[in-house]
Amino acid sequence: IKGDLVRLKDLLGQQIQDIRQIVYNLRPIMLDTYGLGPAIRALLRNLQEENHIQTELALEGSNQRMPANFEMAFYRILQELINNVTKHSQATKVQVMFISGQEQTVLLVKDNGIGFDQARLASQDTPGNHLGLASIHERVLQLGGTCQIDSRPGWGTSVTIRVSTPKSGCVSRDSLKIPC
Repeated sequence: IKGDLVRLKDLLGQQIQDIRQIVYNLRPIMLDTYGLGPAIRALLRNLQEENHIQTELALEGSNQRMPANFEMAFYRILQELINNVTKHSQATKVQVMFISGQEQTVLLVKDNGIGFDQARLASQDTPGNHLGLASIHERVLQLGGTCQIDSRPGWGTSVTIRVSTPKSGCVSRDSLKIPC
């Protein structure tokens, strides 16, 4: 019985950790408290620690706060791109560049993984096979931006997101649409 209690205690401890991670992922405190730049740093630090993937980060203009929904959309896009890297790419290195200028905000994520055949991916019509990419495209469209994916087998993958930087008063906190 003592062994069963020890195993049960360990199992409960792991479940508590899993629940904490789920709650953190729902609404990252780092993002709300400190903004997108520090949240990106934390996301890449976790990638490096948990998956032993080397990361490089270049941030420019990330100190200014943007509307909460804009920051959350970019955070979720990066989160999904990193998820794709860990699940599919077999990469050992990821480079992330985030530039928030007056006119345009750009996110570039590049890995040195196995890459994929974009033509073959586009021709696969099985629903549900590419939910991650679909959610990225949907978020980018909601922001009024563009998403360019460059990949080929053996050469890794590069994803570039370009969105107009929101101006003061141009972004509703309730909607991702940029009406200006």
